[in-house]
Amino acid sequence: MNGEAVRAKPAAALVVGGGISGMRAALDLADAGLKAYLVEQTACLGGRVAQLGFMFPQHDCVLCRGTSDHGYGCTRPSISPAYIQHNQHPNIEILTYTRVVDVQGQAGDFTVSLRQEPRYVDPAKCTSCGLCSEVCPVELPDSYQLGMTTRKAVHKVAARAIPDSYSVDRGPYCDNCGKCVPACPTKAIDLGQQPRLLNLEVGAIILALGFELYDASELEEFGYGRYPDVMSAMQYERLASRSGPTEGAIRRPSNGQPPKSIAWLQCIGSRDRQNAYCSSICCMYATKEAILAKQRLGPDISCSIFLMDERAFNKEYSKYSARARNQHNIEYNRCRVSAIREDPATKELILRFADVSGELKEQRFELVVLATGLQPPGTARHLAEVLDIELNPHGFCQTDKFAPLQTTRPGVFVCGAFSSPKKIVETVIDASGAAAEVMRFLNDRLHTHPYTRAWPFLAVDDFPPQKDVSEQAPRTGVFLCSCGGTISKTIDLEALRAKASQMPGVVHTQVLDLACFSEGLSQIEQRIRDASLNRVVVAACSARTHEAAFQRTLLQAGLNPYLLETVNLREQCAQVHLQEPQLATRKAGELIRGAVGRVAAAQPISREKSRCLPAALVIGGGVAGMTAALAIADSGYEVHLIERAQRLGGNLLDLYYVAEGYNPQRLLRDLINRVRSHQNITTHTRAEVVGHSGHVGNFQTEVATRRQD
Repeated sequence: MNGEAVRAKPAAALVVGGGISGMRAALDLADAGLKAYLVEQTACLGGRVAQLGFMFPQHDCVLCRGTSDHGYGCTRPSISPAYIQHNQHPNIEILTYTRVVDVQGQAGDFTVSLRQEPRYVDPAKCTSCGLCSEVCPVELPDSYQLGMTTRKAVHKVAARAIPDSYSVDRGPYCDNCGKCVPACPTKAIDLGQQPRLLNLEVGAIILALGFELYDASELEEFGYGRYPDVMSAMQYERLASRSGPTEGAIRRPSNGQPPKSIAWLQCIGSRDRQNAYCSSICCMYATKEAILAKQRLGPDISCSIFLMDERAFNKEYSKYSARARNQHNIEYNRCRVSAIREDPATKELILRFADVSGELKEQRFELVVLATGLQPPGTARHLAEVLDIELNPHGFCQTDKFAPLQTTRPGVFVCGAFSSPKKIVETVIDASGAAAEVMRFLNDRLHTHPYTRAWPFLAVDDFPPQKDVSEQAPRTGVFLCSCGGTISKTIDLEALRAKASQMPGVVHTQVLDLACFSEGLSQIEQRIRDASLNRVVVAACSARTHEAAFQRTLLQAGLNPYLLETVNLREQCAQVHLQEPQLATRKAGELIRGAVGRVAAAQPISREKSRCLPAALVIGGGVAGMTAALAIADSGYEVHLIERAQRLGGNLLDLYYVAEGYNPQRLLRDLINRVRSHQNITTHTRAEVVGHSGHVGNFQTEVATRRQD
């Protein structure tokens, strides 16, 4: 090589799109020891799912269900604790306001050029105090609330946005204003920021671009945009959400009163001449919204769904629809509404349609919700040109019937609604599948970037040894944060410090300006050493967002991270009692008293490290089992594939055609040949599992094999 060093191929992947599929895929890649660059063109992660309050059919919170541990508390719009600022996965780098401008190279060794627009606020310095937004004089339509309310030019998209930071929609109005700059107590705002260009080297790319919603104003017969009480389904979702403009109260936009009757119109922008495909989710989310209306507004409200036919492709979904009919008395009308007009006197909406017998009818409703379909994202064609991939006739990513996660370019994969409209659960499954494809593709680079879960936060294992304080009497340090003045303007921190110093076991008290900043954390670490503290109480912000930062500081000072208690002064005292500073201070004192008592009784906790067997058991030798076995084996792990029949293939053995005309026997032959020839796969046919024990990482399974007849 003439003395030239051989450049190592990148152990990294690029995930384009920060919605639920991109977040899930990036997290899986990071857990596998690959560097994951998560690129999102908007201000924060979460995508469309961040705007939803409930998921069908369970009606639970959406974004915390996409992971194995489901997160802790409500960290929306983060899919798991791995995206919280002070607990972010060390293998994930988040790039918001960023677009892909060019891609060079080949599969396994791409060079990606990115352009990152400025957000004008440094997320590392922003404390989300909101003072910048309070002084901003510019109001703009709030796109997160679908234009149903306004926001300031300096804003944070959602209460738990990731990054947890404000940003500035900078315009000409900022040139002679700049009021937000001096208002920021941490000097986080810089209106002079410029765009920057980045070059990343990655081995693979995952496209998780999501979708766009059909613009219902294109169908003038439905009056969207003309009649205030005709709204899109996503607008209704924001009304029903606790973080929406009405805090979950469903109201008519025309008069602010609860509607007595609501109609849902299905297939708006799908299954028509312009968009022939089915959007997959409309039937179920309309049913969910109707049930929410019954639950919020009472059983007497009239809810009607107008649809061509119901598509509930799941046993849970069918049961869900049956419950909507039988338990909630939601009416389903099989027809297509031809037009909507408004009664000028009552503002009621008159729907005109033909019933199943062909008879023309008219029916009045106080609110109409248009179930708009899903369309390809606006960036799809640009990215298709940049990446040299093909799109299908509808504008979604072109994939093979039997390789649904692979694009037409090697090394570039797709997941979620960019390949085709799909439900949330299918999107999450897609994302993990695409990540598995990348792991298979980059199997020689897995675990290049190690990390540990030995502590209550994600980290690289480079901490000093812990001091044994189990036999020592409590020596507690209490640290009070003024949060740049946002806490101290309501709470008398000096009085609180003096009170805390008299509490049992407290040997050190201190007021810090910004405890979560590097300077504040360094002071806490130094005081632990200087005062020989063995317990710590930090009274600052929410433990959900900041506890990991303080636990990390204790560990760096040689203390076990579980010898910490946190008190939420900002959200639980200062912000909720702005007009009652004396009561806020008293409440804060009682919370600190309780924390001092709890931390005095705390004991060090250490997680045991157990050996994880590098092998997997796959039960079932059909198409799903063989595909899973190959994905695991291609990543370098041993696999035992159990099939109780004599042959692999399952139901696919009896399937010769699919609706699109493909022959699935081609897929079957390929899978069986690859499984049989794979050195990491051991196949057990005529076998059944008869015993099972153990725990995650170390299972023991008994398998009984029948003799061949």
